[in-house]
Amino acid sequence: MPALKTLVVDDEKPARDRLIHLLSKDERVEVVGEAGNGVDAIDFVAAHQLHLVLLDIQMPGLDGFDVVRMVKKLPMVIFTTAFDKYAIKAFEVHALDYLLKPIPAKRLNVAIGRALAQIGQNAPGSDPDWRKRMLEAVDAISPTKAITRVPVRLGERIQLVEVTDVLWFYVQDKLVSLVTREGESDTHFTTINEIERKLDPDVFFRIHRSTVININHIREIRTWFHGTLKVVMDDEASTELDVSREHSRRLRKQLGW
Repeated sequence: MPALKTLVVDDEKPARDRLIHLLSKDERVEVVGEAGNGVDAIDFVAAHQLHLVLLDIQMPGLDGFDVVRMVKKLPMVIFTTAFDKYAIKAFEVHALDYLLKPIPAKRLNVAIGRALAQIGQNAPGSDPDWRKRMLEAVDAISPTKAITRVPVRLGERIQLVEVTDVLWFYVQDKLVSLVTREGESDTHFTTINEIERKLDPDVFFRIHRSTVININHIREIRTWFHGTLKVVMDDEASTELDVSREHSRRLRKQLGW
């Protein structure tokens, strides 16, 4: 098999340089690029045919997990991380390879061998379930700390939207979109459950199976039929959103009403 065409992604240049230096000694690997942030990593993967990405998890803006979610054609991924032993256990349970920083040369050599074996047996591009399995594993491993920004794709660009600017999230056609005063944008999330887990529960509230609102952007609440409610959001159109009966009870409780 030819050398693995590899991208190195890390927001710290010394870490990238060291990893590239180690990989340069390995004839099984051809480093074809490097990226210092998640946006550049996504663009590079989209523009090149890669076998492997060595991907840092903890990066500002888009982290490594965001990169995995937003890349449509996913190469083999080896995560690099400074996570603690409990998170590492989660990687092992889901059979994802990882390199714990600082990365020893011997451990990197083993990881490259595993990647070669995996690609030889079942290349990610030829396995229709590869991306699905990777996303499921990443969801299980992702940190539970509430996110502060949401990446959205605008044509060929990726923009980070502050969650405080989001009025509500909704799902349609298996894709979660967000609404701000500037309009609507598609996120990389596919279910409301997925985005709800990542939001601050004191600020974002599920009003329906397909909608989560920012309670700081409620203009008013109206009582409706059979114990349900309608919330009027503070966008220009004063959009009215239905609150299911079950969620109406919970919303009253959360607001002390």
